[in-house]
Amino acid sequence: AWNNPIGVEMKALKVTKYVIFGLAAALVIGFLHYNLPSTAIVQITGTDTKRFEKGTDKQRSEKASQTADAGITSMRDVRFINTLTREGQILVFRNENTAWGWPPYFKFDSADITAKAQSYLLGTEKPWIRVKYYGWRIHILSKYPNIISLKEVPRDYSRLPWFNIIFILLLLVGGLFVVRKIRGWNRRLSDRLRRSKKTQEKP
Repeated sequence: AWNNPIGVEMKALKVTKYVIFGLAAALVIGFLHYNLPSTAIVQITGTDTKRFEKGTDKQRSEKASQTADAGITSMRDVRFINTLTREGQILVFRNENTAWGWPPYFKFDSADITAKAQSYLLGTEKPWIRVKYYGWRIHILSKYPNIISLKEVPRDYSRLPWFNIIFILLLLVGGLFVVRKIRGWNRRLSDRLRRSKKTQEKP
């Protein structure tokens, strides 16, 4: 079959189709995993505020921040919440408003969330907190997941992510509906072209 140029071309097209489909699926899965809410059960160990350049994740040193009096408007303060999971893993979360931007969580209460996190540090025993967040921790890029909300829960708290499950199911149903519509349009278009070609071939 490999000596047949048509067979080689068909196999190459099939491989290309599978590669494109795989890349598209990976992009969609990554997009959903980053933007849909996730949860972690943690104890809050502290809060912090760091200064970054606006529009970037580049952190300014304390000395640079103090001397950048002329460019102070190009800086932004970012709140952070430090936590410890049930398995003893350290997790650091960013606490920034999403406002009207993407993803559409319409978060405007980052200051209140920081105050709530600090209140959990006042007792003799640290409570267990369900942190709802989105995003990834990427050390090399200084990327942190962003907190959406905090809620006190039992240490053994566990719950299925119903919102994510329903959202993905609806997305799959919508995707299948769109695919069927597109196939129907293609089929009707092919039929019209075939009939038009037959009409033109008649003497």
